[in-house]
Amino acid sequence: ELAKRLEEKDVEIQLPGITGEATDFLVRFLYGEVGAECFQPSTPQINSEILQLAFDFRLPLLAELCAARLASDANTGNVVERIRLCEANALPDLRAALVRGIMQDAEALREVAMAPATLGHPALMRELLQAVAMGTTSDLQTSKRPRTG
Repeated sequence: ELAKRLEEKDVEIQLPGITGEATDFLVRFLYGEVGAECFQPSTPQINSEILQLAFDFRLPLLAELCAARLASDANTGNVVERIRLCEANALPDLRAALVRGIMQDAEALREVAMAPATLGHPALMRELLQAVAMGTTSDLQTSKRPRTG
């Protein structure tokens, strides 16, 4: 779709609500200047914008870079937001991995289940409550990962 747009004469693409940094990453990615080794958006919000661009323009490799970044700095303070981004941008594998990570750590499960953001996500809350009810975390130990973000 993007290639088709770029073939048009006098092409102009509007990116409303997208920052200059996110646009710069997109352009540099299209020219082959951005790869895993140098993909470091300055904030999670910029990464979210780039992920949206990757989804909108059907750029799965760019989406993979964004997903890796989402996973790398996920913690109990931001995991619900990351799960929402996965749902909005068709990243079911990453979503499943994030939820699995919560369920495998009893302390993380408690923190996320009690977080206000989780209350606004009924489907996730149901998943977490089911895990607790089924005793999924009973034999698990708490990890030493950072908890807040």
